[in-house]
Amino acid sequence: MSGSWCMWCMSHPNDWKLHPLPQTEHWTMQKIKERKEQVDNGLLKEPSAIRGVVNDPIWDFIEPSHMVFPQLHIEIGLVNNVLDSFYLFIDDQVEAPTDEEKCSRNSYIIADVALTKAIKQLDEWKEVDGHNLQGYRDEAAQLRNSLKRSGAMNELERNAARNELVQLDQEIDRLVRERKTLEVNVKTRRTALQVAKKNHQSTRAKKKKVDLPIFSHVENILKEHNISSAAYHGGKLNGVDCRELIRLAKHIFSRFENYLLSITHADRCSDDKIINSCRLHGDICSMLDFLASKLRLKSGEPGEKDYEAVHKCLAKLHELWALASLNFTPKMHCLLNHGVEHMQRFGGIGDTLEDDVEHMHQMAARIESRVSRMKNKGQQPFVHSKIEVVQNCASVKEKIEESKVAAKRTMKNRNAELCAVTRAKKAKVERDEERAQTLASLENHNHSQVLRLHDEKKTELLLQHDLHE
Repeated sequence: MSGSWCMWCMSHPNDWKLHPLPQTEHWTMQKIKERKEQVDNGLLKEPSAIRGVVNDPIWDFIEPSHMVFPQLHIEIGLVNNVLDSFYLFIDDQVEAPTDEEKCSRNSYIIADVALTKAIKQLDEWKEVDGHNLQGYRDEAAQLRNSLKRSGAMNELERNAARNELVQLDQEIDRLVRERKTLEVNVKTRRTALQVAKKNHQSTRAKKKKVDLPIFSHVENILKEHNISSAAYHGGKLNGVDCRELIRLAKHIFSRFENYLLSITHADRCSDDKIINSCRLHGDICSMLDFLASKLRLKSGEPGEKDYEAVHKCLAKLHELWALASLNFTPKMHCLLNHGVEHMQRFGGIGDTLEDDVEHMHQMAARIESRVSRMKNKGQQPFVHSKIEVVQNCASVKEKIEESKVAAKRTMKNRNAELCAVTRAKKAKVERDEERAQTLASLENHNHSQVLRLHDEKKTELLLQHDLHE
């Protein structure tokens, strides 16, 4: 399946912003094979008809309904989406832009406004003159058919029909030229917008850390909580850091808010926008934390109250996700529409998640980092294999475990509260209570739409244009 479509249902990405999702069919292996056969035979060519089917199933004996919900990777993807959105807000409306960036941004906005106007003109032409063009063509076709029939008209009537046909053809040619001019204008404006966007992105990419002092300080706040982007993870937060961010979201985003409010320069946005953005993104992270805690419940643990709380949280998350102007990606669609479905079908999915696989990836990455600098590349796989053998050797594991036990201190009459297992259980209960309280408090939070500076300026220019007209 294509990564841009859902692996469980046949819904269109345009519908993912709707909640609840309209009734849609679910994939089965038989449907996937039939769709792939139609694609191979050339019967389906449009992406909306192909629905993301690009290859034959490798394991066709496992139905999509039995494929495990990837909670960890969905969590990583969504948390990074939220953080990227917050970084974009800082760069867009809080960080002081350079003169070059201001120039490129204004050019980008003007090009976008010009394209919007061109598309509007073409749409208006289609609504009025487009219908007239079709009417003229139908009328001209009728006149030609009448002129072809011998005896249908006398000579005087035929001359009048010919003159009328000439006038219709002239009007048709005029309308066709108008349509082509408008279509060329849209195409030209669209090309200009792409160039302006590319130039603006290039200008922003040239900015160095010295040009981004606010962004650097925000990153330092995260580092104080041992949260930092991983180079091997594409510069994004890994699973451990994502969980720490959403667990401490209320505290961390409160610090972000206080710091951003202390910034003063002419290009900074209003205090209300900063407060709204910080609290909106923080509340989204808090809800992701609540949902993660419920989705990680093992088989047999969730009850009806858990399912009710998840449905309630998903509805609120959908609302805030739209207010933050975040894209409804495949991962977001899966969380909103398939996570709780899998929970209810299997009675809990916490013991079937991909944490162990991710742990194996991290182990392999550590081994890879130990051999990546070897000059003799031919020896790399042999050394890699030796390290794996040592790590997986039963006797080595036994000795490591013995050394850990021997290193532990033995305490007499130990307080049960000091036991790590007891403390962990108590902390889990406290965190769950805090999550439930946070979810209840979110119902009273009022947020406004977070718009990019580009969209705000574009709307202002379009309103000014409409007023002048």
